[in-house]
Amino acid sequence: MNELHGVAGDKLAMTSIVQELAESGHRYVSPYNVARAYAAIDDKQRALEWLERAYQEHNPDLIELTREPSFASLRSDAKFRELKERIGWH
Repeated sequence: MNELHGVAGDKLAMTSIVQELAESGHRYVSPYNVARAYAAIDDKQRALEWLERAYQEHNPDLIELTREPSFASLRSDAKFRELKERIGWH
């Protein structure tokens, strides 16, 4: 996944890439990584939805949740804080 598209402001290209990955039934795509991509293009709602999927799947990448720079814009969101608490990050 090329997060540089999102960082560079090419939201349309990044959205297309993420949707293609998310909808691909041919291989497993980590919901945590999909959340990172959505966060990179500032789609907070979809990022939170995919983080919830990662939580439901017990995705081990969630250990990085509080340190992941892509999620900086989500840290003040009530849903993000609630997810952190469910994981055990206080």
